[in-house]
Amino acid sequence: MAPGVVCRWSAENVDLGEVIAQAERMRSGESRTATRAAVVNLVVVTAEPETAQRARSAVGGLGAHHPGRIIIVLADPDGPDRIDATIELQETDLPERHLWWEVIDLRVGGGAARHLSSVVEPLLVHDLPVAAWHMGEIPSASGLVATGAHVILGGDRPSDPDQSSLEATAALTRLRHVTDLEWLATEPWRRALALLFDPPSARRILPRIAGARVAGPPWRACLLGGWLTDRLGLAPGSVQLEAVSSETIVELAADDVLVRAASAPLGRVEARIDDERAVTVGGAERGTAALLAAALGRGGTDPAFVGALGAAARVER
Repeated sequence: MAPGVVCRWSAENVDLGEVIAQAERMRSGESRTATRAAVVNLVVVTAEPETAQRARSAVGGLGAHHPGRIIIVLADPDGPDRIDATIELQETDLPERHLWWEVIDLRVGGGAARHLSSVVEPLLVHDLPVAAWHMGEIPSASGLVATGAHVILGGDRPSDPDQSSLEATAALTRLRHVTDLEWLATEPWRRALALLFDPPSARRILPRIAGARVAGPPWRACLLGGWLTDRLGLAPGSVQLEAVSSETIVELAADDVLVRAASAPLGRVEARIDDERAVTVGGAERGTAALLAAALGRGGTDPAFVGALGAAARVER
């Protein structure tokens, strides 16, 4: 069932200590019996009000699957020094129990917005893992909001991939466990192509692949192009990227054989070698909420993602 609000508290220009105290009172003060099955702290960081609203929509159903404490931070370092806060205790009814979790909404201005760790860390539930979802620009090491947090990227990047953003992402993977939502979104295409070439008869085509065309949303196309370059050993100039807002398409050229992976009905991806062999997999239409839930279940940085990043930086755009 959809989550409901059990109780709510809101204040403007409030002291951080009062926010902490209210969060704890809300957890312990409700008379109704429910299960507080906390498994994660999720911190969402953005600088745009519209993005913060999209984050609220994306995390709305997470409590039933990844309950814990969700902290959404709208940072305005150029604004006045103040903190506005809203805390909601939310509930989902499952067949045999109620689940409660907290959503803490913060608007942080001025100096505190330039040092978000000092605001966020006192609000975390101790002894639970921390995931920090950076929805906008890729953060520098000094811009990370919680010590040791799993860093989640993507969902609302304001710019297309370039050499600088790819290198910044690669640098983060050397510091933290990093999951990119755009990389997860490419998984059905990668899985379909891997299954297509699984039989030895199909695998014989691989050494003959001389080039590729990848069309799709900019970050997805870039990461898929990097993955193909890395896994097939393609020359960077042989991969053509096309940034489009519609469906993602991968085409591989091997002599007189065409390999193609594209969306199919019912939210699936079909990969095909001419008309001889085809495979389909699901998951092509996962939205941001589903990708975020998948990211929270990842145990470490995907080595294939690291390889794709390094190769993508060499692909001509």
